[in-house]
Amino acid sequence: MDFGHWEMRRWDDIPRVEIDAWRDALATYRIPGGETVAEVSARATAFVAELAATDRRRHLVVTHGGVIRCLVNAALGRPPEQAFRVRAAYGSVTRIVYRPERASVETIVPAS
Repeated sequence: MDFGHWEMRRWDDIPRVEIDAWRDALATYRIPGGETVAEVSARATAFVAELAATDRRRHLVVTHGGVIRCLVNAALGRPPEQAFRVRAAYGSVTRIVYRPERASVETIVPAS
């Protein structure tokens, strides 16, 4: 996720009003100079669709927690504003299986 003007800043240094606005409209709030969670979700799911269109059946994608949350959330059929209900621990492994009729989250292995 592009955190724009929030990148590399401590949470304490970000105006509380901006953090509250983001929390209250998680899917649609645009972080100043950044992107919305809905945009991250759309970008990530479009990437997965591109992978699905290839001849390969299996793919390994290494990414950060925000994208993992968005992909798992989309696989579960939930709207982008619920993405941060998904846990994605540092160093964890998440397996999502995409089938023509549906996607499923088959395993999530937490980091040890």
